[in-house]
Amino acid sequence: MVKFSPFKVTISTSMSKSLRQRLLAASVILAIAIAWGFGNSLRNGIRWSVNIGSEVTSVSTDSNLLYVATEYEGIIVIDTKTGNEVRRMHPMNVHSMLPPHKDRNILLASETSVYALRGDNGEVKWERHANSWPRLCAAMDEKTLYYSDNNVTAVSAGSGELIWTVPTGNQELTNIVVDRDTVFVTTQDTTIAIDAQNHKIRWSQPIGAAYYSLLAVGNGELAVFDSQFRLLILDSHTGVIKWHYPDSPLYRGYLCMDVSRNTLYLTEATGGVYSIDLRTNHCTWKAESGIKTEVPCQPFGRGVAVVGGIGQFAVLDSTSGKVKEKYNLSSIVDRMSITNHLIGNCVNATATDASGAIYVGTAYGRVYKID
Repeated sequence: MVKFSPFKVTISTSMSKSLRQRLLAASVILAIAIAWGFGNSLRNGIRWSVNIGSEVTSVSTDSNLLYVATEYEGIIVIDTKTGNEVRRMHPMNVHSMLPPHKDRNILLASETSVYALRGDNGEVKWERHANSWPRLCAAMDEKTLYYSDNNVTAVSAGSGELIWTVPTGNQELTNIVVDRDTVFVTTQDTTIAIDAQNHKIRWSQPIGAAYYSLLAVGNGELAVFDSQFRLLILDSHTGVIKWHYPDSPLYRGYLCMDVSRNTLYLTEATGGVYSIDLRTNHCTWKAESGIKTEVPCQPFGRGVAVVGGIGQFAVLDSTSGKVKEKYNLSSIVDRMSITNHLIGNCVNATATDASGAIYVGTAYGRVYKID
């Protein structure tokens, strides 16, 4: 018989010695896990963590709410201050999601559809069929939604009404991004700029992009991680290649642009991070985070965050690239529950908000707020 108190564990002498030893070992492990998690949270700025119960596929923020798309539990809306659940919506298998539109619609993509939900009650406001795995982006004025599947399509973000579509010859489109009046898309062998108003092609370059990378655009420059594993910087108005980096190929790269600082970050899947000054086209620093990842690094309040592995988290100094902090987000209990992810990456999505906080969504169903 085992009796628990806040400060000790008492075990009946009638038990076998081996059973008593196993129970004592389990109690010690549990106490360490609880203490580690509590201390780690206080020490490293983890404000809260929530167990969603299903793999997180996308996260986005709006004001004081966090929207978490999951594989099996629908969309869960969380209060960013407390981590408390506000409500649930029930579309399944959402693979990408944009922050709520100004009329409070949430724009989503599943494997075969693009649609909008009402943010207050989760009702489907409109839905359009799409080919496999459509990718989303929205215009800066929030009036138009652009998405790519085997075509590039513009629809009204409020109503879903078709505005225009541009066929791409059944080429698989890998990425899409919009900057002011231009939509940029890539296939496995071409990068294309489309006029957002009249849907005419402004320029086309024989530059393919890796399917897993992201385009980044700002300040008149378009960054592409191409199919030859190089970072290319193009003039976004003409498509002319301004420069490339480095001379030797990299292994899988993910892009993030901080327009306010004129900085482009390139994160390698192996954990290397490059900071590139877009004013001088110069790599200002390269850092080794030691974290294998499949998401781009994210600038946030305390520096540049790199997340990946089994819930690993590092903060790099944005000026020098020096690793300021590095620790595990996941607890011992979390790591025991994700044995099927022990090889590879367990971080699926990140988002930041205006306060400087970063939110991390994982394959093992937990979401963290860190500031």
